Parts: sequence; structure tokens; C-alpha cells
Amino acid sequence: NFRVCDVPGRDAIEFHRGNLPSETTGCILLGMSRGVVSGEWAVMDSADAVDAFMWDLDGVEESRLLILGV
Repeated sequence: NFRVCDVPGRDAIEFHRGNLPSETTGCILLGMSRGVVSGEWAVMDSADAVDAFMWDLDGVEESRLLILGV
């Protein structure tokens, strides 16, 4: 898994599979789209998104993460 480093006051931030906010404690859930699961906002097709992410970053040891406001 890829980990986000050098975040003040945080550690062990990873990108991983999951659909609901309750399935993470500050990590980044990847998805292909947004939707609703059991009445809660969710990311959808998370397994496919993680597979694509890992494929795209195969062999990459380190990268920069840019977070933009939506």
C-alpha cells in the first residue's frame, strides 16, 4: 500500500479499499464514483479503483500528493 508521509500530527495515512467513512480512520478510500450505501454517502467500486491505482503506480517508490479543494 502507499502511505502519505510528513503530515503534521498524523501518521499511517494509507490509500486502501473501502466504501463508507466508517471503514476508515483518516485514511484515503479510493473509488470510481460516489453513491449511497445504507443511507450513507460512499465511494463506489473501491476494489477496481485500488487495483487501477496500484497498476498505475507499479514500480513507483515515491511521489508527491497534491490536494486541491473541490
